[in-house]
Amino acid sequence: MQPANAGTSLVEGTLGGHGYFYPPVLLPDFGVTDQKGKHAKFRQILRGRISLVQLIFTTCSNVCPIQGATFSQLQNMIPAAWRSQVQLLSMTIDPFNDDPGALANWLKQFQPQAMWKALRPDLNDIDLVRQLLNQNRSEVNSHLSEVLLIDVSARLVWRSSELPSSEALADKLFALLKKN
Repeated sequence: MQPANAGTSLVEGTLGGHGYFYPPVLLPDFGVTDQKGKHAKFRQILRGRISLVQLIFTTCSNVCPIQGATFSQLQNMIPAAWRSQVQLLSMTIDPFNDDPGALANWLKQFQPQAMWKALRPDLNDIDLVRQLLNQNRSEVNSHLSEVLLIDVSARLVWRSSELPSSEALADKLFALLKKN
């Protein structure tokens, strides 16, 4: 079985493929603002916790509500002993319209626990984020529903296929937690 990142490099600008990345790939850094208006660097948020990242936009009425429901189910599956080691991140691909208030309102409908944040990339970094995460489609409302599993060192470990179930995400997350 060939790893997902065979022949892929960040120099090319994208991380193609699905499945495990051997070795894990360090993600680039860029500015983000969370649903509370707090600005930070992406790697700063990632470091120290295992993260699952999905792409959304708050006005989506198609796949994004399903993605939110998946993370909502997932957060309830994580044992209390592991919750401080995990974070769920919903990152908008529409930073022009998704301000912190819109992100907070979107999250609220899914009853997020403290481990779940919504992020907006800085406007000058949106092209990098879209390219990195294979979101090169021209329309905002046409995006992939993959989920990225990122280790405590801000490295991509695994990428799902489209619309993974909460159970599939839990399996990958728990396997990584057991290794740490």
